Amino acid sequence: MAPVMSAPVVRRRRSALLWCAGAIVTAMTCASSRAFAEAVTTLVQPKRPASSYIVWLSANRAKIVERIGSKSVSDVGKAAGEEWNSLQPKDKAKFEKDAAKLKVQYEKDKEEFLAAGGEFTTKKKKALTTKKTKDPNAPKRSMNAYMYWLADNRADITATLKPDEKYTEVLKKAGVLWGELKKPAKKKYETKAEKAKATYQKELAEYEASKPDQADEE
Repeated sequence: MAPVMSAPVVRRRRSALLWCAGAIVTAMTCASSRAFAEAVTTLVQPKRPASSYIVWLSANRAKIVERIGSKSVSDVGKAAGEEWNSLQPKDKAKFEKDAAKLKVQYEKDKEEFLAAGGEFTTKKKKALTTKKTKDPNAPKRSMNAYMYWLADNRADITATLKPDEKYTEVLKKAGVLWGELKKPAKKKYETKAEKAKATYQKELAEYEASKPDQADEE
């Protein structure tokens, strides 16, 4: 027969169990918040809006494939182009209106992206960048003033939003707050960024000078 525990012992054990459960929940919440806050620093370049033709094609691709009996990109493209060109202006109006809305949203997202310190990269530039093999010994590019400010304030910004809100919403809010920040308040981060840039440029020059000359290698 199991021994009967006294009421004080039962209360102590119950308190200990509750404390452990609370500590576990707190640790999980903190870990989730840290991961979310770290994701906030990644700026996502907005995609260019679809044209009225692409909006129309998205809504009619399945019908075209069924009509021509082929999923070939070239066949579908040819048939879609002919059908789109044969449409009357009144039939195109809806898709042109939808495309105009997408363009307005894109311009808004683009403005917020640039205000947040983002830099647009073209497909050609991305391709050239992708081909290059990054040297682990190369100096790390310095952050701009906005990124230094965000590092100091992202936790506070994240705390003002709901847990289920996407990190893009945090970036939007951060961009607005940075844009509203007075010059004296920005000066601290701009000075820090300038010093970091000078250090980076010095390290980069030393790194480039240390690389073997291609002519010598040949």
